[in-house]
Amino acid sequence: MQKTVADLVENSFSISVPICKQFHKNIVGKGGANIKKIRKESNTKIDLPAKNSNSETIVITGKRANCEAARHRITSLWKDLQKMCMWLRNRLKPCSRNW
Repeated sequence: MQKTVADLVENSFSISVPICKQFHKNIVGKGGANIKKIRKESNTKIDLPAKNSNSETIVITGKRANCEAARHRITSLWKDLQKMCMWLRNRLKPCSRNW
């Protein structure tokens, strides 16, 4: 019984990760591919807010080390997406031609 309680406590660690709502679809990936892979590889439960929610918080639950690993994967993906958006903004400046 004590081991079961200890396991439950150990697996109940939780981290909240604020990620801009606009990037949630990219974190999830096509058909959920990204988030499924992160969940499987980190052995964590990852909850995203509902589409109609104003929340930007992704909640990761599991063992502490696993949650940290999942958070690292999610924040790395988010940072890569931000860099890509900045690169695109700089490259796609409006054309100033007069027709």
